Amino acid sequence: VLPMVDLFAPSIEEALYVLDPHKFKARKLESGNSDLVEILTPADHRELADAILGMGAKVAVLKSGSRGFYMKTDCAERFEEMGAARPGDPANWSQRELWAPAFATDAFCNAAGAGDSAIGGFLSAFLRGKTAEVWGKGPVHIYDARAAQIENPDDRLSGRNLNLSLLQVGDKFYF
Repeated sequence: VLPMVDLFAPSIEEALYVLDPHKFKARKLESGNSDLVEILTPADHRELADAILGMGAKVAVLKSGSRGFYMKTDCAERFEEMGAARPGDPANWSQRELWAPAFATDAFCNAAGAGDSAIGGFLSAFLRGKTAEVWGKGPVHIYDARAAQIENPDDRLSGRNLNLSLLQVGDKFYF
C-alpha cells in the first residue's frame, strides 16, 4: 500500500507497533508507567521513517506527542509523482530530516485530536507551498477551537463543537 501513499503520518507508537511489534513490546515494557514516546530515541524515529520511505511513501511524519513531530522525506524526483499535491519547491523538501516542537501551553485540558490537528497544519503548509524550514521552525499547528465550546475539558463527545481551525506558522495565524 505505501508505494501508493504520498505522505504517511502515523504516531511513533503506531509505526513501531506495525513495523516492529517485537521491539514495540520490549520498549513498552522498558517504559513501565512512562509514556513510550519519552524513551524512543532519534535513532528509533529515523529507523522507522527510513522503513516507511523504503516501502514507497514520499514523506514520513511521525507524531511524537509532547516531543512534537519528526519528518523525513524522499528525493525531489519522487515528489514529481505527486501531481498537484506536490510541494511548491520539491528541491527544498528533498531528503529532509526535521523535528518540529510541540506547542507549549499553560492551559492544557487534554490531547485528544492534537496530533491529527497538527498534521492538518502540516498538510496545510505543505499544500500551500511553504518551505520545509517554515514548517520545521514550528511550531506549526492547527488549533481546534472546539475545546472552548466544551464545558468539561475531558468531554470529547458532548457535540458542542465549533468547526473553526487556525493555522499557526511561527508567530502568524491563518484561518
